[in-house]
Amino acid sequence: MGKPSVREKVISAGLEIFHIYGFNASAVQDITTAAGIPKGSFFNHFKSKELMALAALSRYQEQTHTEMLLDKKQAPLQRLRCHFEFLAGRHDQWEYERSCMIADFGTELSRSHPRIRAAVRDGYIIWSGLIAQVLREAQATREINSKLDVDQIARFLLNSWQGSLIRMKAEKSRTPLNDFFTLAFEFILN
Repeated sequence: MGKPSVREKVISAGLEIFHIYGFNASAVQDITTAAGIPKGSFFNHFKSKELMALAALSRYQEQTHTEMLLDKKQAPLQRLRCHFEFLAGRHDQWEYERSCMIADFGTELSRSHPRIRAAVRDGYIIWSGLIAQVLREAQATREINSKLDVDQIARFLLNSWQGSLIRMKAEKSRTPLNDFFTLAFEFILN
């Protein structure tokens, strides 16, 4: 693998800076310093901080590894749990200091940046759709009740996960994530 391009350095640095500090508290200078490039180079690749944030958000969404939900080598509920366990493991590594950048952007920028709000909304629609697909498979294999509204449960699980991340960050504790796993997998989906 070759040396990363300037654009790649900017996206990687932006993702990291935005994820730690948020959009409004991050300046282009912070991103270019973290990328190790001159500030002027930023504008050779992105016309605005918002456009770079959209690229960073897209990269972050890729790193949630939603494709795990499509891996049919595992039973549906096991696959779903593994996906959320993977995400929880990242928060363990970050010592519970970061929540989800998708949620952070949604709460911070929905009113002021319609393109970012749309990207966040679309990301949630896709993600909850994949969860619903797994839940439909779980219904077909009789892992869960066939009468459950899987679209509603998928949205609820994703909303509960995001809320757990906010509280996890506020408490700097894994307890809210543990609560999510217990309630989601031992009660709701049992």
